[in-house]
Amino acid sequence: MENLKIFKEYLLKLEKLYIPLDKPEETRENTLHALWHKACGVPCSVENALKRKIKELNPDQKKKLDVLIEKRLNGTPLSYLTGRQMFMGIEFLSDQNAIIPRKETQLLCNMALEYIAAVKTEKKKILVMDVCTGAGNLALAFAYKECDIIVYASDLSGEAIGLAKKNAIHLGLDGRVKFKTGDLLEPFEKEGLSGKIDLLTCNPPYISTGKLESMPHEIIKHEPELAFNGGPFGIKILSKLTKKCLNYIMPGGYLCFEVGLGQGNGMIKLLKRSGKFTDIKDKRDKNGDIRAIGARVR
Repeated sequence: MENLKIFKEYLLKLEKLYIPLDKPEETRENTLHALWHKACGVPCSVENALKRKIKELNPDQKKKLDVLIEKRLNGTPLSYLTGRQMFMGIEFLSDQNAIIPRKETQLLCNMALEYIAAVKTEKKKILVMDVCTGAGNLALAFAYKECDIIVYASDLSGEAIGLAKKNAIHLGLDGRVKFKTGDLLEPFEKEGLSGKIDLLTCNPPYISTGKLESMPHEIIKHEPELAFNGGPFGIKILSKLTKKCLNYIMPGGYLCFEVGLGQGNGMIKLLKRSGKFTDIKDKRDKNGDIRAIGARVR
């Protein structure tokens, strides 16, 4: 009964909690559950927090919970406080060194897994490359769900690669994904991978520079700007990638990437105009907006 009383008191404190639209999995209740467990020394994602029974707080744990709630109300992202984020049913480590994996990126991940399944019908050894890997959630999800693949992943941020490597160890996938620091495909220039990649994926920065200041405080003040800034029109990196990827993807191989709201049709037109891609398709969110695009290299 005492726990229930304290829980209700803390829930009232979270009445004014702002939850960004891009984190639909979070609610006041599961936020409190997750922070409660963290205060008790059991870090977990919001999805797993509700599966665990809350323990009675000792005085030190109550102080820790007070601090965590204050930080959350001041805009610190929940997964940075708990150190955990769920993606594709896999619980990843999360910290300020990389963008927080979003549920919308699961559209891209599912598209990529469909391509991997298609390649598996034709060959046994599958080579996958993921650039702008961030926390490594895409690359590691591929390795987690598919045994017969070799994954290469890169990110411009050495700090993000450091977190991705920790995630590999955390998930027991150390050695299954080869992480490198560098710009897009440059880290793989000496790997002998030219024309050998079956699938290349990318969740790039795609927010236009001019819109960064208008982003929610919770995002732009806490998550690394490098992971969002997509240049003047938001497609600088994607435009570069659609050209450079042709040096690595084998004929008949696949390219798939995430796009920002309103960028889908323009990127599809770009792929068509290049004449280098076929079987172009998209994945849409529940609102009908294009969020992931895939294509096959001619």
